[in-house]
Amino acid sequence: MVFGKYEHTAKGIHHVPQAGLGHAPAYQVSGIPFLTGSDVIDEQEVRVDFPRVTKSFTVICTGSNPIRIHFDTKAHDAVYIGKHYITLSQGSSYGFDVKCKEVYISAKEGNTGFELGAEITSIGANEMIVLSGSGINSLSNG
Repeated sequence: MVFGKYEHTAKGIHHVPQAGLGHAPAYQVSGIPFLTGSDVIDEQEVRVDFPRVTKSFTVICTGSNPIRIHFDTKAHDAVYIGKHYITLSQGSSYGFDVKCKEVYISAKEGNTGFELGAEITSIGANEMIVLSGSGINSLSNG
């Protein structure tokens, strides 16, 4: 698989390499830091949009009530019905070694909060596929 684009010049056609989703070196180098956090209101969710595809990220529950971390909006009923989320209680954290362009954090009950730290790759968010299916937003296990 060739990553990049081709440029036409007076000397001919030249390949200009660019990082893409399957470009292993983009994940082997240290990521660009990305830090954020927010309060989450009872029964609501916060969508965190990453500026580029992630290499990994960690979420810390900073509020007194639990949070849920998921890869699709809770408006998609299968996310909660299928239990496609991780629940964190106050002071606990969870690290994800995944590539994605967004993550959703919702309040399980009551007002709460979170902090998030991520390693961002050089791959543009527009290159990321839409995460869907089993484990994300499907009611089936297969």
